[in-house]
Amino acid sequence: MKHPQYLIKSNLSEKQIELDVSRYFGWITPVDMNSFILLESNESLTGADVEFDSGILLYLQFKVSEGLKSTSVIKPSQRRNRSKMEEIRIFRNINLLNDDPTLFFKIRKKALHAEDLQHNILLSFEKPPISRAFYVAPLCLDKNQYQNILFNSHLRHLTHPFSHSINLRIYQNRWKSYLGSIPILRNHISIPPHERVKDDNHYYAYSENGDDISWHSEEIISREPRRFTDTIIEIIEDINKGILQFVSLDQLNSFLLENNPQTRLDTNEILKSEENNSLSQIQAHGRMLYKKHQIKQFLLLKRKQ
Repeated sequence: MKHPQYLIKSNLSEKQIELDVSRYFGWITPVDMNSFILLESNESLTGADVEFDSGILLYLQFKVSEGLKSTSVIKPSQRRNRSKMEEIRIFRNINLLNDDPTLFFKIRKKALHAEDLQHNILLSFEKPPISRAFYVAPLCLDKNQYQNILFNSHLRHLTHPFSHSINLRIYQNRWKSYLGSIPILRNHISIPPHERVKDDNHYYAYSENGDDISWHSEEIISREPRRFTDTIIEIIEDINKGILQFVSLDQLNSFLLENNPQTRLDTNEILKSEENNSLSQIQAHGRMLYKKHQIKQFLLLKRKQ
């Protein structure tokens, strides 16, 4: 299929991005400490995990960025029925948003037999103070460039991936970390869904620096950077300010059933052969959510003591 001249295709895949970011995102766990852990829904429970008694839910939807050349490079079409991508290019040029090039992704079409668009389901989990939800997409288009960022030989074998950053200090008992310059996470944008939609003809667009974020050709979301490291810093700061709050696992489980009641029967079916406690049920919900909608669930856990 021939693509328009202004479109820059990516050779990355959602599955590759999801795997790489999930692994690195898990590094938030402190070394040799049990203050808190980040648990992914497919991870097996251990005796130590079950001892954690409160948490915050995090939901990630991974996307591949595509590129758009600036209208100063390729003039926009004058057709009346021009594409939404053309409208994005024009909108960003008029509003002086960084567009050399523009990166973007389109929200996913409604899946067969799905009860709603994936975007709206992700939005249903953007509910502070106990749940946050984000799109995550790389700020590059080329697989080789992405791998060079991921496997930077100078940064790959750090004792702890936060140890070289100077942006934010986090104290957990006797443990201290610095956030903000984790290479692989810094090179991804992170955008929370912000409104419900009726169809999939909607796009988030942004610069290669992770700023100047727009909602197709209608709205400027933010001119400030929203890289994934910025999101992690925001999460930690919001915990310290009480904007995000650790609540009991029973409360989280109740939230999931009330928030997404159409999944209750599916979750109960999964649980027939599992240990019947709140943490197991939360994990079962995450596995079901990923199977049906490819939304990844993480659980930031801690002990109240």
